[in-house]
Amino acid sequence: MKLKKSDKTGQWSVMFRTAAGKTVSKPLGTKSKAEAIELVKAAKIEELETAARVGALTRDAVTSIISGRNVKLVSVMDEYREFREAKAHSQNSIYSDETMLNAFIRHAGLNAAGIGDVTTKAINKYINNQDKSGLSHRKQRLTAIRGFMAYAIANAYILKDPTYGCAVDASKLSHGQKERRISPPFTEKEYLELRKVAPYFWRQAADFAWWTGLRLSDIACLEWESFTEDHLVVHTLKTDKRVALPYDDPLIGGGILRETISEIEEGDKTYCFPLQREIIKDKKRRATLSVYFKRVINRVWLNEIDRTFHSFRRSFVTRCKKSGKTLEDIGVWVGHSNAETTEKYNIEGSRL
Repeated sequence: MKLKKSDKTGQWSVMFRTAAGKTVSKPLGTKSKAEAIELVKAAKIEELETAARVGALTRDAVTSIISGRNVKLVSVMDEYREFREAKAHSQNSIYSDETMLNAFIRHAGLNAAGIGDVTTKAINKYINNQDKSGLSHRKQRLTAIRGFMAYAIANAYILKDPTYGCAVDASKLSHGQKERRISPPFTEKEYLELRKVAPYFWRQAADFAWWTGLRLSDIACLEWESFTEDHLVVHTLKTDKRVALPYDDPLIGGGILRETISEIEEGDKTYCFPLQREIIKDKKRRATLSVYFKRVINRVWLNEIDRTFHSFRRSFVTRCKKSGKTLEDIGVWVGHSNAETTEKYNIEGSRL
């Protein structure tokens, strides 16, 4: 490998021998020799040429040369998180994917391993582990790992994608694992029974969820500025969609929400429910709100019904659809980009 300066342009080029034994020349786009040397050094051309000369230019060797070392998995995960946060990805999605990645690392025994130690065999073993996980969750595991590996490839930590050829083996799953489990929507009777015994926040949260279909995270993060004269305006946390819900529309309570809003205690200048918002924003505590809601449900039905807070969202969409609202119009209210997503929340045959 050597540097050569063009007599015509004054720019530097690098000449090196390929694995096939052919000498090629690549322009470096600079007239500065010092800069040319730095460019060649950064590109690791000399190391690559040496490996080619001795017939050792394998994928693993190239990866090792380019990255300089087998970077620790935990270090790449930290970078990946920072990258996704910079791209304004949903904190909920980041946390969910990170949880699955950590579970994979533990399952494969890769806690102290490098990114180059991840194998196709280890990934397949994890996503097809003989546990009770359903088909949908197993696919989410694979998607999380694929996204992480795509980032590693883009940053030259690895060259070969270990997720290539990986797939969930549905033939090994039971019928129950293949079926998508959906908790039924709340009926109006159940909503009213729950509201009677629900403590502060959960009573207001039940009202907002029943009449608007808002997610628990969006209700917990409501701001006083969300309440305009005629609409409840929310920028959803999960998809960053702006939804504007008219108070006086019969499907949104016909003005009932005005009373719910008046019941909120003014304990913070910006946020309606500062305590619950603090919990939602803490990824380690976020799940506790769902646990608290389950306790509220148990006060009423003593574990006799299968409902989650998300069941309110299904109630809202189903009720609107039964009333003649189109899926597209309902989607605008709940912040969905397409009707197919909204349709999944419409539970036909439900007695609301």
